[in-house]
Amino acid sequence: MSFLNKTIEVLKSKKFLRIFTVALSLVLIGVFALVTILSSYIPWKDYYDKAVAEKEHQKYLNSLPFEFLGISMELSDGVRYYTDGRANPKKGDFEVTAHFTEKGKDSDTILSTDEFTIEVPETFSEKGGTIKASYTYQPEDTKDDKGETVTPEPITKTATIDISLTKVALSKLELTENPYRVHYSDAMKFDSEGIKLNATYNNGDVIALEAKDIKVLGNGKLTADTKAVKVGYELGGVSLECDVPVTVQTAATFSEGNVIKLETEGEVSLSNGADTSTAEPTVRATYDTGNRLIIGKDKYSVKGNVKNASFEKNCILTVAYKGNENISCKTAASVVSGFESEDGTATTIVGGTKKTVTDVNGAQVGVTEGFKKGNTIGFNISASAINKGQLALRLANKSSSAVKLANVMSLKVNGREVPIDARLSLAAASDKAKYDFTTLIIATPLLKAQSNGISIAFEADADVAFDLAEYSTKYDGVFYSSMDEYITQCLTKGITPQLIVSMSSDWQEAFVEGSQYLHGMCSDGKNYYVAHSAFVTERAIRISKHDVETGKIIATSPLTEAKSNETYASCAYIDGKIVAFYSDGTFVAINSDLKGEWESFDGLKFKDEREENAIDFTGKPVKDVFYNGALQKYAAFIGNQVYIFNKDMVLETQFSPARDDKMRMSGSTDYIYVSTSADGKYQPNIQIYDWSGKKVGTAVIPNTQEIMDEGVINAGSHINLAKVNSQGIVTMNDSWYISFSCWQQSAAGIGDRGCVIKVDYPQISDDLDMTFSTGEYYDIANDQGKTLSATPSSLKLIEKSGWSMDGVSDGTYIYYMNNTSGNGATTVYKYNPLTDETVARSAQNTHKTEGDNSKAFIKDGKVCYIAGGKVYSCKLDEFVNNCEFKEDSSFEEINTFGKAFAAAWSDIAGRYAIIAAGKLNILSGSGVKIATDIAVANAKSVTADDKYVYVVRSANKWDNNPIEIFTWDGVKVGTLGVSGYESNATLAAENWFNVQGVYMHNGNLYCVVAGAKMGFNVVSVDIDLSGLTGIKK
Repeated sequence: MSFLNKTIEVLKSKKFLRIFTVALSLVLIGVFALVTILSSYIPWKDYYDKAVAEKEHQKYLNSLPFEFLGISMELSDGVRYYTDGRANPKKGDFEVTAHFTEKGKDSDTILSTDEFTIEVPETFSEKGGTIKASYTYQPEDTKDDKGETVTPEPITKTATIDISLTKVALSKLELTENPYRVHYSDAMKFDSEGIKLNATYNNGDVIALEAKDIKVLGNGKLTADTKAVKVGYELGGVSLECDVPVTVQTAATFSEGNVIKLETEGEVSLSNGADTSTAEPTVRATYDTGNRLIIGKDKYSVKGNVKNASFEKNCILTVAYKGNENISCKTAASVVSGFESEDGTATTIVGGTKKTVTDVNGAQVGVTEGFKKGNTIGFNISASAINKGQLALRLANKSSSAVKLANVMSLKVNGREVPIDARLSLAAASDKAKYDFTTLIIATPLLKAQSNGISIAFEADADVAFDLAEYSTKYDGVFYSSMDEYITQCLTKGITPQLIVSMSSDWQEAFVEGSQYLHGMCSDGKNYYVAHSAFVTERAIRISKHDVETGKIIATSPLTEAKSNETYASCAYIDGKIVAFYSDGTFVAINSDLKGEWESFDGLKFKDEREENAIDFTGKPVKDVFYNGALQKYAAFIGNQVYIFNKDMVLETQFSPARDDKMRMSGSTDYIYVSTSADGKYQPNIQIYDWSGKKVGTAVIPNTQEIMDEGVINAGSHINLAKVNSQGIVTMNDSWYISFSCWQQSAAGIGDRGCVIKVDYPQISDDLDMTFSTGEYYDIANDQGKTLSATPSSLKLIEKSGWSMDGVSDGTYIYYMNNTSGNGATTVYKYNPLTDETVARSAQNTHKTEGDNSKAFIKDGKVCYIAGGKVYSCKLDEFVNNCEFKEDSSFEEINTFGKAFAAAWSDIAGRYAIIAAGKLNILSGSGVKIATDIAVANAKSVTADDKYVYVVRSANKWDNNPIEIFTWDGVKVGTLGVSGYESNATLAAENWFNVQGVYMHNGNLYCVVAGAKMGFNVVSVDIDLSGLTGIKK
C-alpha cells in the first residue's frame, strides 16, 4: 500500500510531470519521425524496386535479337473485283506490310510490289477466293566465334485475305445524245428514235444504248408544261431512269423552227454516167429548236463537182437546203455499175437455177443458185478511161459449211486471171431455208478504157445464191464534210491546217463613210453583218450587211447612240434581229433588213443560279454573243471569260481563252471560236472550243501581204501591215469570215478603213486519184505499146556494217536481213520509214549457210527468212531488241520444188512465189502447184503484191538490174529495166556490188544493194511514167 502511495506521489510530483512531458515529447517526435521516414521510404523502396526491375527488363530487352514477326495484307483503297469474268488480282491491288521487332520495339514496313508474291486461285475470276501473299526476309550477315561471316537462312512469311466477288450491276444512266426530236406540239407523243445513252456498271463498264434498248416511262403524252420525259433501262433486276429535256408548244403555235444545218446519212451511189443532180441521199436537217429530222428530197437540192458520175472522177455532192442554200453539207458518192442475176441482157449466167426468193428481211430477190463446176457468170463493164475500183458479189450461202470463195471460183478480167481475195469466206447457213445475203469485195481489178469483159468461173460445186455483181469507185481519202470537221481533225492530230485565204470584201467594198473601222460580226445564215465605228472615245455603231457571194454591202443601218467603244463594238443575230452592244451592259436591236430605228433590247438576261459564288451578270458589258440553235445554248464573251448558258440563259460552264489585245468570239453548231489579234498582227489566232468549254486547239490564219493589198487605191502600193489588226469573226456557208481594221494607210491611198477576208479549207480535186502498182503500170504500158523503164534512187544507208541480203514490209515497218560472219549469221533490223530509224534489232542468228541467203517473207503473223532451205522466224508482235529467230518447221512447203532460195507470200492471192534452183514457182496455200519451173537467170530475190510477182536479177557490177514481172498464175507481164547503178559514186567506188533483195512497201518497189565495204543500203525504184497516157502521174 505504501508502494502504491509512493508511486502515486511520484506521479503527482512536478519532477515526474516534467520528465513525463519530455519523454512523451521525445516519443511523439520519434513516432512522427518514424512515420515521416516510413512514408518516404515506402515509395522510394517501390521506385527503387521498379527501377531495378526496369533495368533488368531493359537488359533483357537489349538481349533480344532483331526478329521478323510476319506480314499482313489488305486490299488497297478502291479495289474491288466483280463477277464479270475479268477478276485478275495484281500485286498492286494490295497493301502488304511486314512486321518486325528489335529490343522490344515493333516496326512496320509497307512492301513494294517487287518484294512480295501473290498466289491466286485458278477459279478466282469465277468464284473469288483466298489470296496468299508471301514475303521472304533475308536477315543480315553475322560473325561467328572465329570472325567468319555467316549468312542466316532466309525467312518466308505469308498472309491471306478472303475476297468475295461483287456482283456486276447497273449504277448510272446518262443521256449522251438527244433523240432526233426534242421540240413538240402538245398533240404529239414523245419519240425516242435517235436517242443515245450510256449505261454504266459498278465495275466501270459502259455500254451504249439506243432507242430500242430503253423504255419511255409513262405513256409519252406531252403537255405544254412538259419540260422533260423520263426514260428507263432495266437489267438484272436493276432499273435506272434518266430525264430527256424537251420543249412543247401548243398545236396552234407549233413550228419546227428554222433549219440551221444539214447532214447526210448512209451511203450514196450513182450509176456510171448518171447526172449527179439526180442523187437522192438521206438528209437529216438540224433545226434551231434542236430537232434533227429527215427531210424529203423536195426540201433540198444536189449539185455535184462534176455533171455526170464517172468511174474516173471523184463524185462529191453538195446538198443545199432549198429554203437557204447557204445551209449545205457535202458527201462522197460511189459510182456504180450493177449486174443483177435476173438481168439476162447485162448478165450472162451459164448454169445454176434462177428463182425468186425471200431474204431474211422479207424482200423479194431474183437469184441464181446451185452452181456446178464449170458454170460461169459474165458481164461487161464500160469505162471511158483507165481506172481501178472494187468488184463485189452479193451472195447467200445455202450450205451448212463455210465457203471459201477462192476455193470455188476464179476471176478473169479481159482474159487475164485476177486473184480472188483468199481471205474471204461465206459463213455457214444457220438455216438453209433462209437467204441471208452478204456483200463481199472479191478483187480490185484494173479496167481499160473500153468494154471490159468480166468472167467468174466456178472451179467446184458451190451451193450459193448469186444476187448481184457490182463494180464501184469512190473517193476513199480523208473526207471533210465541213470546215469545222477539217480544222478540228487537223488540230487533234497535230497537223497544221492548210487553210485557203481570199478577200471577201476589200478595203473599198467594205468602206462606210464616217464609220470606217470594222469590228465584230454576225450572220443570219444568208448574209454576214459587220459592226462599224469612227475613231472617238464614245462610239456610235453602224451595221453593214454583206452579200456573201460578192462581199459587197447591200444595206447599212442608222447609227446607234454613242454609247459603245472599240472593245464592245459588235453585233449578234438573235430572233431575227441584229443586236448591238453598249459599254454600259445594255443592248439595242434593229430588224435584220437594217431598216427602221434602233430600239432597246432586253432579250439577253443571263443568270447564274449556283448556290455559292454566283455571278451577277446584271449590267456587265458584253463583247460578243452567239446563239447555237441546234444545242439551244448561248455563248457570251464577258470580261475575259466565255460563258456558256442553256436556252433559258442559265449558266452551265465557262472557260478562259488565251488573251491578246484584240479578242472576238463567234460560234457554229459544234464549236466556239475566239479570235485573238493585236496591232500589226495580220495572221490572227483562232482558238477553238467545244460546247462543253474544252479546248480543241488553235488555228493560225495564213493571211498574206498579197491578199491584204487587194483593194488599195494607189496602184502598186502596199498595206502597211504594222498598222493592221483583225477584229471580228463569223462562220457561215462552211467558211470563216474575219474583219480587219487599218489606220494611217496614206501610201495605199485608203487612210483608215476595214476589210473582210474569207477562209476556206482544201477541196477535193475532180479527178479520182488512183494509185496503180508497178505491175499495173506495166500492164498499161503494154496496152499502149510502150516499154517502162526505171532508175535507182540515191543510196539510203540503213546499217554501216554487214552485207545487205533482203527486206520485207508489213505495211508499217520494214524488216532488213543483214548478214555477217561470211554470210553464216543474220541480224534482222526493224525499221520505221516514217521516222527514219531502226526501232529494234534481233539477236544475231548463226545458221552457217554459205553464199547468198536470208531472203525474207511475211506469213501467218511472222517475219521469216530462208537460209539453206530452212526457215527462221519471229512473230511480228514479239519483235523487240534481241529477239530470237528460230528454225520454223511450219513452212516446209516452200521446199516443194527443191531447196528454196527465196520466197514471197500474198495473203490476198493466197499463194507463194518461190525461187528454187534459179527458177520461179507458184504454189497455193493449200499446196497446189499453180506454175512451175519458170526460168529466171541470176534471180536474187522475189516480192509480190495482190496481183503480181516481182523477181530481181543481178550480178556483180551490173548497171542494169532488171525486175521481171509475172501474174500470180505465172504469166510473164514484162521486164522492168532498172539502169543507172554505176552512176552512183558510192557504188562506182566499190570493188563489187550487186542487188541482193527486192521488196514492196505501200505499193512502191525498193531494192537492197550489197557492196564490198558500203554496209546495208537501199534504193527506191523510180519508174518513168512520162510516156503513158490516160493516167494521173
